[in-house]
This record gives sequence, C-alpha cells and structure tokens, in this order.
Amino acid sequence: MLSAVLSKYQQSYRRMLVDMHIPDWDPAFLSRYDPAVMAEQLARANLTGAMLYCKSHAGLCYWPTPVGRMHGGIGGRDMVGALLAGLRSRNLAACAYYSIVFDNWAVEAHPDWRQRTAAGSDFKGISRYGTWCTNHPGYRAYEMAQLGDLLSRYEFDAACFST
Repeated sequence: MLSAVLSKYQQSYRRMLVDMHIPDWDPAFLSRYDPAVMAEQLARANLTGAMLYCKSHAGLCYWPTPVGRMHGGIGGRDMVGALLAGLRSRNLAACAYYSIVFDNWAVEAHPDWRQRTAAGSDFKGISRYGTWCTNHPGYRAYEMAQLGDLLSRYEFDAACFST
C-alpha cells in the first residue's frame, strides 16, 4: 500500500545526481553540455531515476526563466526541458534540484537581500556561496516567481529544494 503514495522517483532504486554548481564567468562552461547525451548516459548506467539541476548555488538557472538569470554558457537553451524529455523517453524518473538561500547571482544583483550578522556585516558562514535573508520580501517574491515559473512549466516526479 505504501508504494501507491510514493512518487516514481521515490520508488526508483538506482538514482544519480550530476553536480552542476557551475559558474559562468568563462563562456565555455557548459557550452558543450548536451542533455540528450546525458540522458543516454544515465540510461546506459541502468539508473531508474535522476536528479536534474534547475538552479544551482551559483544562482544560475538551466531553463529560460523570465525571473533571475540563466547560465551564460548554455546559450539560451532549455536544458531542464531537454533533459526532462530525454529522461521521460527512457522511462527514468525525474527529480528537480533547486537551490534556495544559496544564490550568488541574487546576492550580487540585490545586495540588500543578503543575510547579515547581528553586527550588520555580511553573513559568510562556511560557504563559498552567497546567502540571502529568507525574511526579505524581495527575496521571497523572487523565489516564488521563479519557482512558480519552473513548476508550471515542467512536471517532475519529485523535487529537492536545497538550503
């Protein structure tokens, strides 16, 4: 009975995530990334599910969102849609990976959204990624708009919201 309420991704037993916290300061980064080849490689590895990056800690998106910024190296291509189609055509479950709180692009573009210490300085924590204050109305509006776009555009079997 339990399997009836679990998503296809949750029921999958061989899953994989290819880490893509990749900045775009070099235009060559991800310029040759091919989602069709990635889907084929994941299928050849006999996986039953894959987690695909939608937005990394760098704050760069892998789909043509009107909110925020796409990764510059992908040349405007819809990597999320293409990989999702490739996974679906191979009957592989798909889980969206989306970074919340860690977002280098947002903290650079909107310094007033940054998380601050009680003394007022930028919170650095132990991360090389910028963190923003989850209580800031601008942050919340940005995340809600971006997530709304992502989840209305694609259908995933599961989602991982990384904080």
